[in-house]
Amino acid sequence: MRSGRIHQVHRNTGPCRNFPGSPTRYRGIISMNDQYSTIDEYIASFPPGEQQKLREMRAVIRRAAPDAEEAIRYGIPTFRLDGSNLVHFAAFKDHLSFFPTASGVEKFRKDLSAYTLSKGTIQFPLDGPVPYDLMEKIVRFRVQESRKTKKA
Repeated sequence: MRSGRIHQVHRNTGPCRNFPGSPTRYRGIISMNDQYSTIDEYIASFPPGEQQKLREMRAVIRRAAPDAEEAIRYGIPTFRLDGSNLVHFAAFKDHLSFFPTASGVEKFRKDLSAYTLSKGTIQFPLDGPVPYDLMEKIVRFRVQESRKTKKA
């Protein structure tokens, strides 16, 4: 990880709310140029319990999208398919987020009613189970959607 200009100082409060792409940190300082170069590096920056959930989220995405490549985009783990972002995932102070785009959220909105949703984001509480089976269905949907878009 490289450091640069200081963006904001936090005291165990999670990411900067005004800079959505900033990495979540449990240490003191967030730098605007902090970047993880790999998903492994990103996951290793979290406490063990969160690391396990992040590893499982990654494994689910890999299973559902075996042709996707891993990357870090917007400072968070991303899976890309045919040159486009497919899904992202991240950990924050009090939740995990899964970003399957607006279409992924909308298609499965009924199944996701127990979770906090926004246009393209699903939040899973840190202290609760992650619906890995549902995540896998959403990723498979996104793969199909991405491939249809490429053919059109």
